[in-house]
Amino acid sequence: MKDINRKIPTLCIMILFGGAYETDAAIATTREVDKPPSVFYQSSYTKYHDLLHTKLEVSFDWSQQYLYGIVTLHLKPHYYPQQQLVLDAQNFIIHGVFLIENQAKEPLVYAYDKKKLVIELGRDYTKEESYQIEINYIAKPHEAPQNASTIRSVNQGLYFMNPNSTDPEKPRQIWTTPYTSSCWFPTIDLPNQRCTQEIYITVEDKFRTLSNGMLVYAILNEDHTRTDYWRMDLPHAPYLFMLVVGEFAEIQDEWNEIPVNYYVEPAYEVHAKAIFGNTPEIIAFFSEKLDFPYPWSKYSQVIVRDYIGEAMENTTATIFSDILQLDDRVLIERDHDDLIAHQLFHHWFGNLVTGESWAYLPLNKSFAYLGAHLWRAYKQGDYARDLSIWNTQRSYLREVKYNQSSVIRPTYTDSSALFDSCSYHKGALVLHMLQHYLGEEAFLQSISHYLKKHAFSTADIHQLRKAFEEISGLDLQCFFNQWFLVPGYPQLYVEHQYASGKLTLKIWQKQQTPAHPYQLPIAVDIWAQGSKKRHWVTVDKAYNEFTWLLGQQPELVYIDRKCLLAGELEHPKTTQEYQNLYYYGEDFFSKHEALSYLICRDHISKHDPIWHAVLQDDYWFFRKMALDALEVYQGQDLDNLEDTLVKLSQNDKHVAVRAAAIRILGASSQAHKYTHLYKANLYDTSYHLASTALLAYATSGKDDDKSEILVKFETSDNIDIIIALAHYYTNIKQVEKYKWFRNKIANLHTSPGFEKLIPLFARYITILLDKKKQEDALMLMQAIAGKSTKNQLRLSIYHVLAQMPQKKIIKKIMNQIKTTQ
Repeated sequence: MKDINRKIPTLCIMILFGGAYETDAAIATTREVDKPPSVFYQSSYTKYHDLLHTKLEVSFDWSQQYLYGIVTLHLKPHYYPQQQLVLDAQNFIIHGVFLIENQAKEPLVYAYDKKKLVIELGRDYTKEESYQIEINYIAKPHEAPQNASTIRSVNQGLYFMNPNSTDPEKPRQIWTTPYTSSCWFPTIDLPNQRCTQEIYITVEDKFRTLSNGMLVYAILNEDHTRTDYWRMDLPHAPYLFMLVVGEFAEIQDEWNEIPVNYYVEPAYEVHAKAIFGNTPEIIAFFSEKLDFPYPWSKYSQVIVRDYIGEAMENTTATIFSDILQLDDRVLIERDHDDLIAHQLFHHWFGNLVTGESWAYLPLNKSFAYLGAHLWRAYKQGDYARDLSIWNTQRSYLREVKYNQSSVIRPTYTDSSALFDSCSYHKGALVLHMLQHYLGEEAFLQSISHYLKKHAFSTADIHQLRKAFEEISGLDLQCFFNQWFLVPGYPQLYVEHQYASGKLTLKIWQKQQTPAHPYQLPIAVDIWAQGSKKRHWVTVDKAYNEFTWLLGQQPELVYIDRKCLLAGELEHPKTTQEYQNLYYYGEDFFSKHEALSYLICRDHISKHDPIWHAVLQDDYWFFRKMALDALEVYQGQDLDNLEDTLVKLSQNDKHVAVRAAAIRILGASSQAHKYTHLYKANLYDTSYHLASTALLAYATSGKDDDKSEILVKFETSDNIDIIIALAHYYTNIKQVEKYKWFRNKIANLHTSPGFEKLIPLFARYITILLDKKKQEDALMLMQAIAGKSTKNQLRLSIYHVLAQMPQKKIIKKIMNQIKTTQ
């Protein structure tokens, strides 16, 4: 473990980890004053009963979208004697409630209001006594009214996918959704409950089923159905229960003799290993990194159609949306390893150790982002990890402008509002900062200690803090208070100046709560004569000033951004200092800051020699940044970079860089010189590169066989290829391509990335079509929006229509879409 006292001055450690920032009482008082009257303190859930085991027997009515179920719950009072049991049960028909004793069923008295099932047990049960309840019911999730004050407001819990007029080829599927188990079986639907489970799923024999745990056996029934028996022998929270039914191809893999299986639609069977093939390596990596081997009996991953989110980490069986259902050509440059690793890390943080209430949701969500970043660093290096962290930071800072909630917030009215950037992104950034301060070894030992101490149980933020303190020996109360328990974020403005042999650094905290400034250890790097010296300072007031005696003007003064990931820092520099920062930069954040300034056209010209340096940078993202900036010049007057662009388009190892170079050449005044280059890439294995080359080729002057070649691509169903053709046909005003364009819109609206085609279709409609065809096209978009289950697609259509000429038909369609959101 690194010696933190060598890394950060003693005073800095005292203020960050043990200084008197705010007591818990002060925080509570501040919150009470600022708290809106509609927000209430939500205590952790009282455990009247312990849920020990759940047995489910389910079958389905596809046409009515009903689940027929029998649930048997094994429970006992947690501590105090109980004679009443209250279960969460959303919009069921209850046929009977029974007490099971000695294989006999005794009917019980109950009351039910479509949300809570209150059962009279007939006598007091003590904590030494367990009992079994059986409930016969029908679940009607699609008929359930939305509850605006819970997580269940965002989805119905169980979905049936059936073919329809808009999508007649849609596969029949049934799948469950996150945090809504009580929409498909009665339970105590709280994160601080844990139980084992078994489930009997009866379906037509052509379907596969998937659930938690292991498939023990399958039995063919006399009515040509099949009953699959799944059993989960380790306890987990009810919200992590799942089931999926559908016609899937199953691809078998393994890690350390544990089954690792992938379920995809049959057409994607050949691509499944390309999609999920890194999973065993990710499991091995996390098991070693956490010093805690993967704790469950199996790991399955299934892709379903029209899932309401990206994925859900149900224990041993993660469900993914069809954004992952990609072919090998797309996967060349667009893997979803971050999402796969994110869901896998949940199997330690969330599934193994669960936040004891929704207020502690970040103990699940923040760590999942951390896990994805750890994997990215292992697989692709520190720059790739830091690019992911930068995207996380950007997401947080976008949302924090209007949502400055604390990471941990026991005061809320709508639990679904907790699933936001503070719980996900800010929490992850804070964990990275803590890792930066403590050192990776101490950080990893701490979270391993936390897992081992609370395995198969629940925890809160203070127990996480204690785990870090027990390993590091530091008092972390101050750090956890200011970063996890207080809303807002630090906003620093920095100036430096050198005069008479003295460097002065001035730092202001500009956030709205200067009465309680953050306590921030900051690493200041001072470069002179090409060498760096690092100084640690502590920012603890609304204004701080620091000075150093230097023999000469420094070449660069830089504050390490890893010290303030969950905040903002503005530190103006000269153009020369930014160039020095690029050349001296030792990590992603320093180089990215430099380039974000330099590649704006106001700061350097296209003739500046730094372009050549950046276009040869070792990291592809910076080469791509430079190319994207050059594209702002619209490809004009690039003679001094032309040879470099040609080399990048032919030889760069990263597809995105090659495509960007081709895009610039294709838009330049010299585009006609490179027709051979575009043609050479028309059939590249990457759709992105092929579609970029296609558009460049289509617009690059005359070619006798151009039309014949373009027509061959019209049969493609890849969105990128279609967009390239649609751009060209729109720009040259080819009205006769309307039928082709309309057919693509009608047939591909369920494909990933379809939303990108909508604005282009709207432009085509507006500038090329007569009134009759315009109305036909608009009615098609109305039909798609009305029947699609993808809110992103519906919103895309709505926003595009809002910007089109305000005809009556558009207003009518917009109103119809709006009322069904």
